[in-house]
Amino acid sequence: MKKTLLINIFLVFCLILVNKKSFAQTTLSPGDLVIVRVQAFGSSSEGFSFVPLVDLATGTIIKFTDCGWRTNNTFRDGESLFKWTATMAVNKGTVITCTITGGVSTTNGTFAQVIFTPPASEDGISTNSSGLNETSGDQWTAYQTFGTNLYTVYVDNGTPVNSIGSWDADATTGSTSTQPTPNSIVKNGDNLVFTGTVTGDKAAILAAVNNPANWTATDGVTVTYTGSISFGVLPIELTRFEGNNKEGYNYLTWQTASESQNKGFDIERSADGVRFEKIGFVTGKGTTSTKQDYRFKDESPNGLVYYRLKQLDFDGRFEYSKIIAIDSKGEKVASVFPNPSTGIFTITGIEDTEDETFTLINSIGQTLSINVQNNGQMDMSAFPSGVYYLRVASNGQVMKLVKE
Repeated sequence: MKKTLLINIFLVFCLILVNKKSFAQTTLSPGDLVIVRVQAFGSSSEGFSFVPLVDLATGTIIKFTDCGWRTNNTFRDGESLFKWTATMAVNKGTVITCTITGGVSTTNGTFAQVIFTPPASEDGISTNSSGLNETSGDQWTAYQTFGTNLYTVYVDNGTPVNSIGSWDADATTGSTSTQPTPNSIVKNGDNLVFTGTVTGDKAAILAAVNNPANWTATDGVTVTYTGSISFGVLPIELTRFEGNNKEGYNYLTWQTASESQNKGFDIERSADGVRFEKIGFVTGKGTTSTKQDYRFKDESPNGLVYYRLKQLDFDGRFEYSKIIAIDSKGEKVASVFPNPSTGIFTITGIEDTEDETFTLINSIGQTLSINVQNNGQMDMSAFPSGVYYLRVASNGQVMKLVKE
């Protein structure tokens, strides 16, 4: 009797494990997917397209809503909520297109589906099954856990078309929304589509999709996804890039672990860490899987100087290295790592960050508030992905930061 009971308990335990595994889903972080199309041209053609930038397990659920985001970090009530469920594993880079017609939702392919009940109330949203409604402005947000936005596209149906729009002060109507962060893009027009072509890693894809220049906004015209997103092999694997001053010259050294179609490196120099010019070229090794060492001598440095490498492929593609700084006067130079980072940066080379003044500037020149702790850590988790510049007041040094 006791043996039979133990066997039954064991079988029930195994069944629970199997059920848990069958309903397991991928937990996404901001920037793990991108929305690449929002279509609101009449009820018969409403819909959207998105691309996961990580592999999705069977059972993964992603929610989409056009509810506006409020300043108190909640959704405005009374708009639409859709649930997308992966009915089988989905590879990263897969384009998933969903259509919405009169509250009924479908998706392309047979691997996944959109489930639209709609729920009576969920995450503070009492849905009215209205679908997308962008006649005077709207937004489309992907999320899994309430309060953590995976990606947001803001549709401002104003004029002029094909220009960057702006966020509203708060979500007060169905057409308005304050800016949810991170990973937000804004563009004018009621039908938006990403038309860019990008091959690379996740950071490269996010940078391309976050650039409004790679989007087309068209009022009153049906749009079809025409962009191209693919994960490619990095042209080089750069393992080291360093520099030092010796006897009045700046010496740069770097190392690659592997190379693919590497034509070579433009050496670029800057006095402010923002505007760079080419000062030399070093030929690459083409395609190789063995370690390669490179060096370059700058014979005319002047004070604090910034350097970066522009790696060139034979087919014309290129990518930039991190930026390093060398001071020929022997003064200490600050640096930041890791760079790029998903949120936490650490500043080194400054003895007392508490007494130092730092200024953070985004890619469009806005000054942002930032707190640097005594240990040099700076938390940018709440900032949108993109390029930022950190200025050190004591020596005027400017460092380029990439927030993934």
